[in-house]
Amino acid sequence: MRVSVITFTGYDARPLDGFVMKSNHGNIANEMIDIGQKEGFNVYFIKENPEQDTYEITTNKKQPLEERVGGWPQDLWGFIGKRLLLFENGTQTDAITEKFELQEDKTQRSLRIGKNLPRYYGIMNTLINLPHVSLDGKDGYLLANPQTGELAVLSEEFVKEEYTKCSDAIKETLQKTHIAGGNYYFAKNKSGKELALVGKNELDKFSDEIIKNMLGTDNLVFVPQMDYHMDLFLRPLDKGRVLLTDDRLTKKMLVDGFNKIKNAAVQLNQQNRMDELKKLEEPFVQLGIYTRGIDDIINSNNFAQTDETAKVLEDAGFEVIRVPGRLYETRTSGLKNGVFLIQLFNFMNANVLPNKNGDLVYITNKSDIDENTFGITPEIEKLTGFSVQKIFTEALKPYIKEQNIYFISGDNNVMSENLKKYQGGIHCMCAEVPKY
Repeated sequence: MRVSVITFTGYDARPLDGFVMKSNHGNIANEMIDIGQKEGFNVYFIKENPEQDTYEITTNKKQPLEERVGGWPQDLWGFIGKRLLLFENGTQTDAITEKFELQEDKTQRSLRIGKNLPRYYGIMNTLINLPHVSLDGKDGYLLANPQTGELAVLSEEFVKEEYTKCSDAIKETLQKTHIAGGNYYFAKNKSGKELALVGKNELDKFSDEIIKNMLGTDNLVFVPQMDYHMDLFLRPLDKGRVLLTDDRLTKKMLVDGFNKIKNAAVQLNQQNRMDELKKLEEPFVQLGIYTRGIDDIINSNNFAQTDETAKVLEDAGFEVIRVPGRLYETRTSGLKNGVFLIQLFNFMNANVLPNKNGDLVYITNKSDIDENTFGITPEIEKLTGFSVQKIFTEALKPYIKEQNIYFISGDNNVMSENLKKYQGGIHCMCAEVPKY
């Protein structure tokens, strides 16, 4: 039965109990724990018990460094009141449902039964447990017909092929029956009406009726996709305000930065400060390359543009705040629009919540683009007044105190590598736990 009142209290900048994380890749989880201790939220970490083949959930406990990136909890588990949307059943999901006293969503479960998911798991389990035998001169895996008892010896090649088919069918079914947490938000508009903002791509998998049932609301707004997931281009704040990245503002930011470096170079030359002038050569060249090429980059992006998405949000009663929130390169892909965006920096992928004092906190991804791509060191930033991170911080200042804005880097700027390689950042790495 669908309900019209949302009991979930995450995503929009409302009180959260904390976040679930499952990997301490690059000490990122430990970085979040430090912020949580300061701002007043918990970090729950899914930790394996290898001896028992189970998982436990620790609270605010620092973790050893991990090399593995781990999954994306945001896209694997969605807390909808006391229900859980889940990508896959398993021991990690069991630990979450037990810890937070959650029930699996009935609509999602029904969809999966209708698509034969239990049957696929049953077949896979049978294949895994087939005994290896040599019978009648044949080497392979023994299968007994459950009805007749007749025995057959299946070749190793056949069993592997069937296992692969079954595994592929399971993966496809899981993907087609789950709404990733990075593609929906709950947020109140300026009138205080609570809406579910849903990436339009979900309509390729579900009817709006099924989405309403899974998210527990009749109030849906389908948002044009500016990337494959919403949390890469849009971030609700509070009071009906929504941050939306605008690639034209990113272009303006880079052009302004180039001009600041050029003006600083002229001034340093006039003052005969040649050692400092020489340090501006690399950022002058690198920013020049990007300012000349950014129009081509933007034009190669076939996803929705800012104006289209902004209109949908404004028509739904939100105040849209445009910011220079990302820079990307495009790659051809199998997505329906034919491109995939490689994130060079992305400040939209962020966790936002009120802290223990009621002030908004914004936790996003640090980028290495200033220093490693543009050559803008802290010294050059001081000389020119420009860095990508500085300009984005200034865009947030009317809404969030500067001391409450965090850029998660991880060891050796591993967060930047995660964005480039996997198109995932700190919002993807944290599943929100509502404060009931």
